[in-house]
Amino acid sequence: MMAKAKQRKKRDLEQKRALRTAIRKICACGIVLFVCLMLAVWVGNADYKATAIGWAPFAAAVSAILGAWIYLQALKRGLQFMEVSDLGDCKRGEDISFVLRFKNTMPLFFFRIEAYIYMSDLFGNTANESMTTLALAPFEQNEINFTMRFEHIGTYSAGLKKVVVTDYLRLFSVTMENPKKHLVQVTPKLQPLSHIDFSNEASLETFKARKSALSDSLDYSYVRGYVPGDPLKTIHWKLSARTENYMTRIFEVYTNPGVSIIMDFYAPDSRAKTLMGMFDAVAETAFSVGRYAQAQGMETEIHFTNKYGECVREVAWQQSRLPKIIADMPRISNKESRQIDALELLEDQMKSQYGQNNLIVCTANLSSRMISELIEAKARRREPMLFAVVPGDLVGREREDYCAALGRLDAAGIGYVVLSKSEELLGVGA
Repeated sequence: MMAKAKQRKKRDLEQKRALRTAIRKICACGIVLFVCLMLAVWVGNADYKATAIGWAPFAAAVSAILGAWIYLQALKRGLQFMEVSDLGDCKRGEDISFVLRFKNTMPLFFFRIEAYIYMSDLFGNTANESMTTLALAPFEQNEINFTMRFEHIGTYSAGLKKVVVTDYLRLFSVTMENPKKHLVQVTPKLQPLSHIDFSNEASLETFKARKSALSDSLDYSYVRGYVPGDPLKTIHWKLSARTENYMTRIFEVYTNPGVSIIMDFYAPDSRAKTLMGMFDAVAETAFSVGRYAQAQGMETEIHFTNKYGECVREVAWQQSRLPKIIADMPRISNKESRQIDALELLEDQMKSQYGQNNLIVCTANLSSRMISELIEAKARRREPMLFAVVPGDLVGREREDYCAALGRLDAAGIGYVVLSKSEELLGVGA
């Protein structure tokens, strides 16, 4: 909401600025005509005023202003421009080259052409905009070369936004929008990890680690006393009636010694730049850990809820698939409804009868509910690990307060890593 309000405010300011500029130009034209009219009426004797020469200044001013408008109408029909770029998929932090080609098809001079270049942010708003100028002689062609650096992961539009052509007096202008919008897929920059302690890391992929946990299977191995939080459907009602205490059935669950990585795109922050940095850290951490797990010969899955609200499971992904996966990701958001996505994925994974043993969560959500879910996963004999992403501008006591809830993970024996950007992964496990 705040981002939209800022964008709306910026648009209103631009409209007011354009209106003020138009008013100034109209006033300037009026002053010039008034001065020329006064010269024609007051300067010289009566005979001089009655001649064509006496009215020449006023006629010249009117002709210049009218001529400038007509000249501009001819110019806008004679300009051709084309945008050429190396757009495609690039890694975060890389540069992309753009070339703007202009051609004058008229025997007229273009005294001033303004080219506006822009780049959007992750939320579709204009993040950066710059302007460059050039002039064209009759039938001349010219090029403008520039580069853009993409500092954040995601899908962005960039390039030429519009071209503004002015007349020789710069009283009138015409804006020509660029109909083509180029999209750039910025993929994660994966970090080399030294070591991560996974459970059953040395086991073969085909090995099934057998353990007891709550499940929905029809066969159960034994019963125990009811513990608050046990699903009602697991209660052994007949035995509970005989013993006068609630008893819970415990089922056999088979898990794989692999890794399930959950990406969470909720962040409790409203600043666009901070959210984009958190998005980078979440995605790059997930794929860096995933690549490391694959290199250890472990079955690796990456889970997230896409921009359409669908649960996505990526298995044995390759580097070449990253652009497609990134394009499917939602924007990171501080909406409360977004919190549910990763929590539901985590719950599904720890209750899955044949899920992976190691559960990795990459998130900026350090809420008590997220911590409780991880502790619950540990109670279900999974091996959870948290990669906690915090805002980069938090230091000292503020950072400690932000991470205070992680103390519960220490008590539960759950490993976690706190980071603000993926480059901090380089020290993990060293």
